[in-house]
Amino acid sequence: MAKHLTIKEQIKQWTILEQTKYKDWKIKIADSFIYDVDNEEVIKCVQCNMLKSGDQFKLYRTIDHSNKTLYYGRKQHCTSCTNMRTRKWRYNDPEKVESLLLETNCQICNDKFDSDRNKFIDHCHTTNNVRGVLCTKCNTLLGMIERKKQIFTNIKKYLK
Repeated sequence: MAKHLTIKEQIKQWTILEQTKYKDWKIKIADSFIYDVDNEEVIKCVQCNMLKSGDQFKLYRTIDHSNKTLYYGRKQHCTSCTNMRTRKWRYNDPEKVESLLLETNCQICNDKFDSDRNKFIDHCHTTNNVRGVLCTKCNTLLGMIERKKQIFTNIKKYLK
């Protein structure tokens, strides 16, 4: 069975892979926001202030060319908060997006969402106006129908 790597070990392993490309560069690991709770490393999200496991935070690398330094670490926003911030930024109506994310069912098929990963903010690709929240299957189907409106007519004919 593979050994479970700590957050710091994961970051260090990543830096080793790049040391051949940046041989004479300094490497600094950002770990000041990693906490040890009950013998497990966790990170406190700066937005929701919750302690979460390291896999809830994406790895990052920044390069400072002026002093030849590579900085490695994990993002300080958990993936849930990052997704929320991205959705609010992307669409014209952040209040509507926030209220839609509280929905528990798809607005087309009415199936219950398993998690936030299964929620898709449906929007008009021309105006960027938000229409609703859909599950993976309904979002994919709607996208296909929008791209080729004739498909919907063909499906209706086929099913008769």
